[in-house]
Amino acid sequence: ALFEYDADTLIGQPLAMLDADTPARDRPGHDRIDAANRVTPPHQPHIRAYRSARGRLFDGETRRGILGDDTADQPLTLMIVRDVSERIAIDRATARLHDVASSQHMGFDERVHEMLRIGCDLFELPIGVLSHIKGETYEIVDVIHPDDGLAAGSLFDLRDTYCASTLAAGGPIAYHDVSRHEIRHQSCYATFGLESYIGSPVWVDAELYGTLCFSSTVPRRPFPAQHLQFAGLIAQWLGHELARRADYLALCETRDRLRVA
Repeated sequence: ALFEYDADTLIGQPLAMLDADTPARDRPGHDRIDAANRVTPPHQPHIRAYRSARGRLFDGETRRGILGDDTADQPLTLMIVRDVSERIAIDRATARLHDVASSQHMGFDERVHEMLRIGCDLFELPIGVLSHIKGETYEIVDVIHPDDGLAAGSLFDLRDTYCASTLAAGGPIAYHDVSRHEIRHQSCYATFGLESYIGSPVWVDAELYGTLCFSSTVPRRPFPAQHLQFAGLIAQWLGHELARRADYLALCETRDRLRVA
């Protein structure tokens, strides 16, 4: 169940007990959860922050309608709640991505690093890596790592990385619990011990540049389809940034040659 309560626990309690906001949960009020089942058409939905019985916070699209006689002193209502946390999180991450890509105050390195940060925040994974791949060599271009366990410039055999599977897939892939997947038999699992992973190839001017990936040493809940799409979106925007930088460097090189001539 969405709120993880049983019906007997909820009936007769203030609606405020479902709120994410602790003061709201403790406020006295006349709204009571009731077992009645007669309802008029729901009102316009609104977004409200909730907390489940186990303490999980989520954003709920909420519709409330009057039950029975709406002229009563304390009319009963039916509340319909749909968890839209992922949709809202992706909307916010997309807005952040747009702000970073269009910023006039960030340099290339800062822009790339912030895109990694956006992915780590959305996917709730502590490790983010942009790699450049040449043949069977995997080079870290930029990285976010909580323990500084990886560094830009580090080189690995591509066959020992999870990103080899990403390239083989040709698009975004994800593992929420690697120990339950066939990839656990590959050398990358023994080398890095990552239990959750989401990654996408990065293309620059229709040529493979490398990969973008996010990971953790602990499993997580399954990735929704929207997360795979967003990983592909970040990879696409990074590809644009890399292409733009390559064009800029080429122009600078041409200018310098002309100056020498």
